[in-house]
Amino acid sequence: MAISWKPNEFKIGMNMAGAVSAGAYTAGVLDFLMEALEEWQKAKEAFRAYLANQASGPTSADPVPLHDVSIEVFSGASAGGMCAAIASVMVQGTFQHITDPHAVNTNNRFYEAWVNQIDISKLLTADDLKNKAPLISLLDSTIIDEIAQFALTPGPPSPQAYISNNLTLFLTLTNVRGVQYQLYADPSPTLNEFTTYYADRLRFETTGPDAIPSTPLAKPLPLGQPNYGAWSLLREAAKATGAFPLFLAPRKLTRDLLDYAVPDWVPISDPPPSPPILSDLPLPRSKLRGDFGRSLSLNGPL
Repeated sequence: MAISWKPNEFKIGMNMAGAVSAGAYTAGVLDFLMEALEEWQKAKEAFRAYLANQASGPTSADPVPLHDVSIEVFSGASAGGMCAAIASVMVQGTFQHITDPHAVNTNNRFYEAWVNQIDISKLLTADDLKNKAPLISLLDSTIIDEIAQFALTPGPPSPQAYISNNLTLFLTLTNVRGVQYQLYADPSPTLNEFTTYYADRLRFETTGPDAIPSTPLAKPLPLGQPNYGAWSLLREAAKATGAFPLFLAPRKLTRDLLDYAVPDWVPISDPPPSPPILSDLPLPRSKLRGDFGRSLSLNGPL
């Protein structure tokens, strides 16, 4: 991925750990950070206008640092991954920042998803068992489906100077099925020459209409086009990264085989080992489908 640098610009990547319900605090930090960046951008524009037109422009302006920042990446696991996913939608425009803890019906998806729309009583219903559906989790995850649909459906974009046009998003997952790799190029391998890898991730990238991501491994999120690209996959991935074992429903994701061509543990500069074993993969073998959730031992981004 080629990254262009401008003078006096700092590029930022944000990595968010798992937090269970404390994801509400992570969301609050993101909300405040976006508010601070908005206000700083306004102050910079006013100060630059003052410096450029001191003779005919405003008589004064508050001096502020004039360097630029660009948020390039959000990544996370569990609650952090869910916040990262919501952020990929929220930062594409301005929104109401929360100062009243009793606010309702806001357009702040951080606040609505983590405060107003979720409650333990909604997790204790039995809507997920309707029509004789099997029991797959101790808590009813129906409300999580509803929140994901609400929070991860993009609206009309309004580009912000401090957000990259190709914002990248990484969500870490646990692949319950696992992907089997042959470790050595042996024409007659034995059982101990294979490994099954369960750590997983998904990569997304925001794009303009009809544009393609900077790498084939990134799933496109076309801004302002909720019915195109990988927005539906992002919703499922956000639910999967937060799928606490036993308590919340695991999720089934269909993945491109290309996602597994190079294992995550291999440095980019090294020759990759053999790709996944095709005979072990379900048909069609251009796709891979499996259960995804958060492992008991995984409580932070890889």
